[in-house]
Formats: sequence, C-alpha cells, structure tokens
Amino acid sequence: MNAYDACSYSIRATTSEGMTLLQDGIPVREALQQGQVDYFQFPVGARQDDLAIIVTDLGTGDPDLFVGLTPRPNATTAIWASRSISSDSVIITLDDPAACA
Repeated sequence: MNAYDACSYSIRATTSEGMTLLQDGIPVREALQQGQVDYFQFPVGARQDDLAIIVTDLGTGDPDLFVGLTPRPNATTAIWASRSISSDSVIITLDDPAACA
C-alpha cells in the first residue's frame, strides 16, 4: 500500500516481521499520510478459487495496491498492481501463470 495522497482505507485479503497478517474476509482499517507505505501478508495455501484483494478508499485520499510473492512489493517489484483513483483491487485467477500453486 502506497499513499499517493493522505488517505484512510479499508483492505481485505494477514503478522510477522512487522507486517499485518490479513484473514480471509476480515477487513482491516488503517490510515497513512501521503508517501507512507504499509505492508500486509495473506497466507494463500492451496487455493480453490480466484483471490481478490481489495483496498477501499474511505473518502480521504488515494491508496494504491501492489501485490507480490515476496515481502514488501512496490511499484517496481510488484507482480500485480492497481493504481486507480480511489479504491483499488487485484484479482489473481487460478490460471494466472504468476500465481502460487
């Protein structure tokens, strides 16, 4: 998560090494100042469905979403990214060749 502008947001998608561990379907509410970065971790395991990671702008900024298979992905290293104005989402399909098996 990278704050293009100061923002509050809610993200769904789990903590080790200073990262928040997300749980399936349980939203986490956070706030960042412009330029701040926050990292989250989500255990995938053996997936049976597509994985949707959604960050919902709570009306105060523009969060961006960067997703990778290694800790701390960014705009350069992310495999999947969403930089839409306001809320963002990444859908990782079961047949995505970059996805974990």
